[in-house]
Amino acid sequence: LRLIEQAKVFAQAAAVVGAHGSNLANLVWLQEGAAVVEVHRPANERGPRYNNFWHTAVSLGMRYQFVTAASGFVLTPPQIEEIAGFLAGSLSLSNEKQRHN
Repeated sequence: LRLIEQAKVFAQAAAVVGAHGSNLANLVWLQEGAAVVEVHRPANERGPRYNNFWHTAVSLGMRYQFVTAASGFVLTPPQIEEIAGFLAGSLSLSNEKQRHN
């Protein structure tokens, strides 16, 4: 997608789940209150943990969760349930906020 198309897609998203990488730079287009889940490789399969996407998300008023995938960059069922719970809670808070505005 071209940059303007990426910006439009992210601006309409209530939540984004993505692997750590440059693709998450698009979170700057998300609206305040959106949920962001950043998935990293396990510590033994990656370099140091960088908090740049956490800083960006929190600075822009988004809800953020960091998840470390299992070996081979696989999400386990408990991790998927954790992400689903985070997203459900975030979307519920977002919907509640919209009802009060």
